[in-house]
Amino acid sequence: MEKIKIYTITHKKFTCPRDTIYHPLHVGHALAKDLGYPGDDVGENISEKNCYYSELTGLYWIWKNEKDAEYLGLCHYRRYFVNQDGFTMNETEYMDILSKHDVIVSCPRMVEGSYYEEYKSAHSIENLEKTGEVLRELFPDYAEDFAQVVHGKKLYIGNLFAAPRKLFCAYAEWLFAI
Repeated sequence: MEKIKIYTITHKKFTCPRDTIYHPLHVGHALAKDLGYPGDDVGENISEKNCYYSELTGLYWIWKNEKDAEYLGLCHYRRYFVNQDGFTMNETEYMDILSKHDVIVSCPRMVEGSYYEEYKSAHSIENLEKTGEVLRELFPDYAEDFAQVVHGKKLYIGNLFAAPRKLFCAYAEWLFAI
């Protein structure tokens, strides 16, 4: 079993980091021109829903199909975790952080308005509002947290994270229930 796999989610050609912990995954592969990378349309998948879920079709695929790593991560073809010298993190750096913390996420970016306002300026706000409704129905204990995040001024740009397999899968199960 491999220690850690970081899946680099993509929908276009890119240069994957050389470190062997990085694995390209072509999301929306079921409906797209083949780029030469493994796709999210084998095994259990929702690849054909990529226009609605974006990189989350990759997250779903990893959750349902990846069985060979103790730690799992997700990054984008143009967004990576970097070390203090600005280089893409390697296995040792990931494992050092994960030995002290449960999960690695991106640093927050502060915005002028709220997350709600930022989302509304680029997306259909009804989708975010519906997400809140479903979350309150399925997971009422998270309602206050959701409200704080949505009306707060912190944005976590890019769906980047790394975690132990058990936590990664628990997050995916929670997320896809919503």
